[in-house]
Amino acid sequence: MKSHSQTAVFSAFLRGYYSKYFPHPMIHDELSLEIIPKEIHDQILSRLLSGNSSSLDSQSFLQDALPNFPGFSQTILRTYLSEKYLLEEHYEQYVILGAGLDTSPLRYSACPISFFEVDHPQTLSFKKSLISHQNQSDIKTSYISTGIEGALEALQKNQQFNPNKKTLFTLQGLSMYLSKQTFIDFLLELDQSPITPYGIFFDFFSDDIFETPHKNTTISTLFQLIEGSGEKLKSGYRKEEIQTLFDKISNSSLTIIESSDIHQLLSKNKDSQLYPDDHVLYSYIKKIM
Repeated sequence: MKSHSQTAVFSAFLRGYYSKYFPHPMIHDELSLEIIPKEIHDQILSRLLSGNSSSLDSQSFLQDALPNFPGFSQTILRTYLSEKYLLEEHYEQYVILGAGLDTSPLRYSACPISFFEVDHPQTLSFKKSLISHQNQSDIKTSYISTGIEGALEALQKNQQFNPNKKTLFTLQGLSMYLSKQTFIDFLLELDQSPITPYGIFFDFFSDDIFETPHKNTTISTLFQLIEGSGEKLKSGYRKEEIQTLFDKISNSSLTIIESSDIHQLLSKNKDSQLYPDDHVLYSYIKKIM
């Protein structure tokens, strides 16, 4: 039987550690670190510190090392950007596809937003056990146990979901694990659904990440880490592919955020200790009525 996602746990650790221990964080998600059981927390910390041959204490070492760790900046930036759109565009519903250990339903519990977390049963059950263990309540959250293929059908059957409310769908760290056809089918199914208005935020890899992954040490390490967790990267996209796909969605606008845009964003947050990656892009599609 499939267990909970290891990448979801590791992503939560990165978000939480960055929020708690970095001096000028762009996100504030300490809760992600708090809900991880101590045993798992210590295992992750031990693996990260295995290369510490310096005299630095563990916190100082990780503050120096993590910004260069594969996927670290991407994990933080996609959380920052997705929640920026969520709040600034005044969405009423937030559908988190591949939710993992996302803590936004807890962190924004005072906001007038309904949350819908979509993931495989094992990961959702694992998360709910952690929330219960920490005595956290997320009563504004509806859990939907399915993969992306059945997400929209299950969502529209959920009594708490209103297709006429402004809804943001987020796929953080998910598009690259889906086949292109699965991802395209989801976007087209959403476009043909009665759900409107809506927005979609997702991060994606450029397609050249699969061409020569071992010529770049960081990318090679990323592939090894993901394969070691039992998961597999499947898809990368050219900007033109995203644009072509967007052209099929009526009455919408598209924003693609590239490394140059991230450079500009980070220039305003010079102490964030984050770095853009030329192989990672972010996209925001907004459909109006």
